[in-house]
Amino acid sequence: MGCTKSKSKRATAPMKMSESSLSVSKVIPKSLLNIRQEDPLEAFTDVTLISSSNRSEVFKCLDKSTRMLRILKRISKNKSENQLNQNIERPKEIKVWQVLDYPNLPRCYGLNETGDYHYIVMDFCEGERLTNKLREFQETEEKISIIMRQILSTVAYLHSKRIAHRNIDPNHILIEDGSLVHIKLVGFGKSTFLTGQKMMGQQGTSYFMSPEMIRGYYNEKCDEWSCGMIMYILLTGNIPYEGKSDIEIVEEIKTRPFQLNLKELKGISSQAILLLQHLLEIDPIARISASIALTHPWLVQANKKDSGISGIIGKLRKYESQTGLSQVVSEYISQTIEPDDEKEIIKAFQVFDTNRDGIISKKELLEGFSHVEGIKNAHGDVDRLISKIAELSETISYSEFLTLCLEQSKYVSKDNLFEIFKNLDINSQGKIAESDLKKVLDYKNKVSEEEWRNIITEADSNKDGYVDFDEFVASMNRK
Repeated sequence: MGCTKSKSKRATAPMKMSESSLSVSKVIPKSLLNIRQEDPLEAFTDVTLISSSNRSEVFKCLDKSTRMLRILKRISKNKSENQLNQNIERPKEIKVWQVLDYPNLPRCYGLNETGDYHYIVMDFCEGERLTNKLREFQETEEKISIIMRQILSTVAYLHSKRIAHRNIDPNHILIEDGSLVHIKLVGFGKSTFLTGQKMMGQQGTSYFMSPEMIRGYYNEKCDEWSCGMIMYILLTGNIPYEGKSDIEIVEEIKTRPFQLNLKELKGISSQAILLLQHLLEIDPIARISASIALTHPWLVQANKKDSGISGIIGKLRKYESQTGLSQVVSEYISQTIEPDDEKEIIKAFQVFDTNRDGIISKKELLEGFSHVEGIKNAHGDVDRLISKIAELSETISYSEFLTLCLEQSKYVSKDNLFEIFKNLDINSQGKIAESDLKKVLDYKNKVSEEEWRNIITEADSNKDGYVDFDEFVASMNRK
């Protein structure tokens, strides 16, 4: 499932927030997706089937409200689910996407359920699959290191959420815009939650299966082995096994699991070889974890470039002054942001998120601010920001960070304010109602009726219960 987005409309300038304005945390989506009991298809047009299997279908479609391409995965319920019509065990993939929110994963915009199907609504990704790069791969170690750091940071995040992917291979790694700057990990159909018990069953592509998975019992370290195999292929261009079929390859792994041949690694740096040895350790207990691998010099050295964190901190401060409706527009823009603009924010998020758990804690935010403005000033800014953004958890997820860091002045202009207004006015009444905002933006179903009403009331100068275009413009330009 998939990762570049179609071009978005350019959308206006920062503004001050009144004392009565809704706090930021009420508008930005929180990290757990609710499952809606409704068919999502009515929200899309131009629905095209792109793949199918025994129990699922994947469609490309256009979101009517944001005008962005999306992926819609529909998973059939089995007969017993339909007949019993009761709370049954949902597919693991649905449960997994309820909790995932990370820069190197597609964004999930909705989970739905009807009597016959489960649905997942996600980013549409057109990035080039890493599989297509393997045959012609002639990149420097530095570029390969950047790719591997992103893959391993994503695995570390998954494992921190107690999730094993179990199907990491080049076909499930997308390189956005054909570049090597940013990757997305997809293919979560085989993923599962870690329970403390050993897993069983062979999953994924045979070339990338770990020896212990072939033997029968394994844990999440099977993902690190897969990462090691990808790194080996990228560095050498060699295929690890000689078997011509899955049966032959599996038998080869069982009897002669892959081991590095130093003769094949001529011209490769000693640091890269050392990391490979750690990732391709036969014994999963001795195998390096993704989180520890991220501290390896080979990965750290190639990723020390300027993060642009000073500019991001300035944007975080600007968000505090926005009105409730302006915050809504920021959330709307975050769903239509262009990939090149998101990359700067992704880079800064990963600088703040030092432990790679996919959230920024108050401590991590303080450390980032301190590097730019000193510890004394940082304390005041961070306390104020956290009090407005993360009232209860004192943490910021990636989706929240993305919304906070958007520079509205770049996206909102007189030329396209009307386009944004029309997209929020989904019933084409010439005015925005509470129900319009909820349908377009409340994809995590976390904002109360009263809070949506407050957003409308703040901008509704004539008190008719709606926001017309003039009121919309006035609210967006309020100082």
